[in-house]
Amino acid sequence: MINKSSALLILCGLIASISGSLCQAKTEAPQIPLAQLERYKTIIYHEIIESIVMEQIRLVGPKTIQIEVPSDYSIDTNVKQASVAFLHQKAIGYGFNLYSFPQKAFKHKLTDTTLNAYLENLALSYKPKAQFEIIEAAEVNDGRARFRIFGQKALTIRYALNIKEQRIIVAENWAQEGDTIYMISVIGPERSFNFIFKEIRIELNSMHLIKE
Repeated sequence: MINKSSALLILCGLIASISGSLCQAKTEAPQIPLAQLERYKTIIYHEIIESIVMEQIRLVGPKTIQIEVPSDYSIDTNVKQASVAFLHQKAIGYGFNLYSFPQKAFKHKLTDTTLNAYLENLALSYKPKAQFEIIEAAEVNDGRARFRIFGQKALTIRYALNIKEQRIIVAENWAQEGDTIYMISVIGPERSFNFIFKEIRIELNSMHLIKE
């Protein structure tokens, strides 16, 4: 059974190795620029929609994002390894993170080739005992979107690894809007990951930028 501290490691610590602190791969490989992650503050307000009072959440940063978060998730804007972390309040180990950063800080164009190089670099950063496994590489196709960010079809990669004797799956969903790259990573135990991913994907379909 995974404890709360381990869950925070899963949700907030995975990207530390991606960024290079644990990485033994080539330094020129694509990495998330942790030092240039955009930061947000949270504003929660209520809106009446068809006589129902709905809780609305805005993330205010370089750009303002309106987002609907499942009721079982809490928001943490103070994490260092992500722009915002969303932690499941009851099911420890579940959650998703939002990352946003300037495209120029990424130093690469956001393409399927770039993400697959990033994924291969990530695989090299883990020790054999993690049993890192690439489940899905990035691919551009005309099929149905697996995940959307601000309405556009995201590039998705998936991988699995062992953390604290539990098999964890991570799905990273990438998109670029203007000069900013956004990535939403969904994290959860292997046995129930598909349900978690579907729930978060549906809820975040309404996420959009607020024009100031």
